[in-house]
Amino acid sequence: MSSQIFVDFRPAEIHDNASGTTIVYYVKNPSTGLLERQRVKLNHIHNKRERLKYGRLKVQQINKQLYDGWNPIIEKSGLSKVISVAEAIRLYKKSYANVRPDSLRSYDSMTKTFTEFCTLNNIADKPIYEFGRQAAQQYMLHIDNRDVSAKTYNNYVRFMGQFMNYCIDKGLAKENPFASIKLKRVDEKKRTVIPPEVRAKIMDYLVREKMDGFRLICLLTYHCLIRPKELLMLKVSYVSMKDNLITIPSEVAKNHCERQISMPMEIAVLMADHIKSTTSDQYLFSFDYKPGKKLLTTRDTGRTWSNLRKALGLPACYQFYSLKDTGITEMLEAGVPAKMVQELADHHSLEMTQKYVGKSKAEDIRRKCAVIHF
Repeated sequence: MSSQIFVDFRPAEIHDNASGTTIVYYVKNPSTGLLERQRVKLNHIHNKRERLKYGRLKVQQINKQLYDGWNPIIEKSGLSKVISVAEAIRLYKKSYANVRPDSLRSYDSMTKTFTEFCTLNNIADKPIYEFGRQAAQQYMLHIDNRDVSAKTYNNYVRFMGQFMNYCIDKGLAKENPFASIKLKRVDEKKRTVIPPEVRAKIMDYLVREKMDGFRLICLLTYHCLIRPKELLMLKVSYVSMKDNLITIPSEVAKNHCERQISMPMEIAVLMADHIKSTTSDQYLFSFDYKPGKKLLTTRDTGRTWSNLRKALGLPACYQFYSLKDTGITEMLEAGVPAKMVQELADHHSLEMTQKYVGKSKAEDIRRKCAVIHF
């Protein structure tokens, strides 16, 4: 039995000689991949017969633990078990399988990037608990060298922080090496208002090209301030034509709070025609922006908007999301209380809503003060 070597351990046995009685066995050190000798001294038991009797029982106990997967090196480290970086990534991917489609696509992309980095740098097969601060800094330098935006860089830092916290919670790692990495300063979001004459051109184009579904999406974004991602996740059952209401369920809303939005008559008429002959489980906007079973993504609306912008020769600053920014800005300028706009736009704070009035209010003050001279 003593000559048999196992993959992760060599069974315990008693060594009795002039220097005393010792139990010796070997276990694999996860850090080196090599078998390391472990010893249990029994010299504290003075009676040799009792010492050997206790030793044989102890050997049986140790070997049973070894066969069951016990490793004293891992136990001393405070970890539940030792797995590779690649295996930790696979486990983490299973944990976020139920997130929203757009988030899932982003998570998969960042996971793929991290996996490629680990493979290229021979880290994938090393224990995840050894992935430390230096490796984290090297990875973020790798991300930085891809010329990503500050927002994207910060998203990678946060994602990797979540991954390492998951490993800590599961007893696979002891610290989060990304916790000490500073986020980059992100410039404040630029909000572009699309003027009425441009919006008229957009509507004429959509009517002329018979893009009724996409026209309805544009109107809902501008009038009802519904986020593009939320719009694409809405189903026919969320629309009540009896009350002219659209319900944004908590599982769809960005801030996870259910809200109801009243449709203006212009939109209600279009919506009634849009959802006739549909079933309640269909998405409001699917293939060709008609109700259907396929879930669209913001990439789809982005491509459609980009083609529209090119067809009309509009500048790149007019993004699809600019429709919501325009709706918010013009509601505030029309005197709609900021608190009401905040609730309609589902902003996290009133401060976020009030940012939309800063520029227009400053210009309005300047116009009214133009009669004042030194």
